[in-house]
Amino acid sequence: MKWTITLIIFLLLPISSFEYEYIFTISLEEKIEVFEEKSFEEKVLLVFFLQESNLDTLAYNKTEEALGILQIRPVMLEDANRILGEEKFKLEDRLCVEKSVEMFWIIQNYYNPNLDLELAAHIWNGGPAKIKSRWKFTEKYRNEIIEKFNNI
Repeated sequence: MKWTITLIIFLLLPISSFEYEYIFTISLEEKIEVFEEKSFEEKVLLVFFLQESNLDTLAYNKTEEALGILQIRPVMLEDANRILGEEKFKLEDRLCVEKSVEMFWIIQNYYNPNLDLELAAHIWNGGPAKIKSRWKFTEKYRNEIIEKFNNI
């Protein structure tokens, strides 16, 4: 598990090599300082990693067929391909952190160009269709995302 977390932080949250070495041994307050230097987008991505898979790149939800660090369902992959107008992503790409992140941003940029955190959470959990009618359905998830974001 430590290796997975180290790899994710190294790849997706650019920090100096010195910070990389001590990130796991510093206090919570010091970690918050490191993360405060990250962009809004980097923090959003980290929150979704934590919420969806707890940084487990092999996470799988059989019920929803969701796979990978962002728990991408086949329908979301298909939507990313539809937005792009090509079959760029395959089902196995959900195991690739880089491609999962790319799919996440394709979907968010298309449906949520201003990157509203609550809307981002709704889209990722309830899908982009029928936002008003499904808003209540995603309330718990949206609140969890917002709470995690406010605590990093």
